[in-house]
Amino acid sequence: MKNKFVRKYVNIVFGVFLVALGFTIFLVPHNLVIGGVSGLGIILGNFWDFNLALILLAVNILLLFIALIFMGKKFFLNTILGALLFPCFTFLINLSEIVYHLQVEDLLLSIISSSVIMGIGLGLALKEGANTGGTDVLQAVIFKYFHIPFSKSLYLIDGIVIVLGVIVFNDFQIGLYAIIFLIICGKVIDAVVFGGFNKRATYIISEAKDEIKTQIFRVLSRGVSEMPIKGGYQQESRTMLLCVLSTREYFVLRSIVEKIDPKAFLFVTKATEVRGLGFSFDEQILPIIENNKP
Repeated sequence: MKNKFVRKYVNIVFGVFLVALGFTIFLVPHNLVIGGVSGLGIILGNFWDFNLALILLAVNILLLFIALIFMGKKFFLNTILGALLFPCFTFLINLSEIVYHLQVEDLLLSIISSSVIMGIGLGLALKEGANTGGTDVLQAVIFKYFHIPFSKSLYLIDGIVIVLGVIVFNDFQIGLYAIIFLIICGKVIDAVVFGGFNKRATYIISEAKDEIKTQIFRVLSRGVSEMPIKGGYQQESRTMLLCVLSTREYFVLRSIVEKIDPKAFLFVTKATEVRGLGFSFDEQILPIIENNKP
């Protein structure tokens, strides 16, 4: 247990370090805004003559207070490590002046390099179930008070930051580079977490299946199938839930299951292709969700 604990936090710390490294070396020198707190920091740095790390720290501290006030102590404690490590590593990397030795002039090469390095870092953190703060805090607050699913609020927040970057720096290419970054970074995260596949079929057996199912509808807006099963040892008839979702959504689902029923049996398989009702549903499933609310 001790080795597992140490390995978990080593991966999280090293992952956040890689994110800060890719951000500081490749994105900051070119004012490349790719969304999130990092992109907001670059935008604010254009107006305030402060060290970028201090701006990131100020934004993350503000978000931590928001997390504590609106989401509670537990969420705050799960967020604080990643939220504080990122600006600290950014400051130390700048202090070492490694940025000046590793700068890349080509914008496309900078985007590709940053997306790979930051993707590896985010993948390591996500693999350990870490909350990296920033956008995660806003997503949680938006869901709690406005009931907008995580998958939609992610695009909403990052989209707003990217559009602001395009306006502030008067450069339409920033938006295009951001799209390239998000695509490559997403692929790298999938490769680190799930070996390259970005969709997973998750099977859940729990006594609290109805509560888990309701939270999947509300938080992730994903479809859930119910399958009758029979235990081989006790010969008990039970119901197993099946939910197909993306890499990032899986960790939200896992936290939902662990919170509701820590003893739930859960296993995940690779899904090479997913189409149709239950994965790309939106309008079709909303009436179903409303009719099944307790």
